[in-house]
Amino acid sequence: MRDYISSIIIASLIIGTVECLAPKKSGFDKYIRTLGLLSLVCIVISPVKDAIFKINDALFDDIKDSILDGTESERENYSDMLEEYLRDYSIEEYKGYVKEILKKEFSIPINECSVEIFTERGSEALTVKKIQILLSGSSIFKNPYTIEEYFERLLECECSVLIK
Repeated sequence: MRDYISSIIIASLIIGTVECLAPKKSGFDKYIRTLGLLSLVCIVISPVKDAIFKINDALFDDIKDSILDGTESERENYSDMLEEYLRDYSIEEYKGYVKEILKKEFSIPINECSVEIFTERGSEALTVKKIQILLSGSSIFKNPYTIEEYFERLLECECSVLIK
């Protein structure tokens, strides 16, 4: 606490000295005053920053300890669960992306199509192997070959369009 107060006093003295030495009519005095006040504000709020970092570190340590304290099988189980969740989430996002393209490019309403995504886990990433689109309602009159060709070119994977 003593260092904190002394740093505020020393900064105030330095800022005051620089303000006194700056030429008054040159227009720099207001910039010097602004920079000095900003420096002083940074010094004043530095304990708040340190407290936030300490709280963050303490929270992270608790989470890290709870994950790493488990046995090897628990860690593998957690890793598998996380990987499955991310895969499922990615597939759902991909389905929404395909439906938006169908709506935008082919004027197919979202409620008249369903999308199935078939993936394969590669060494580094999840790869889409095949997309299956099922059309219903008035969308069955759209040319399925045009849709297949469009998605095969766009997404570089196999695509099949079925009619319900």
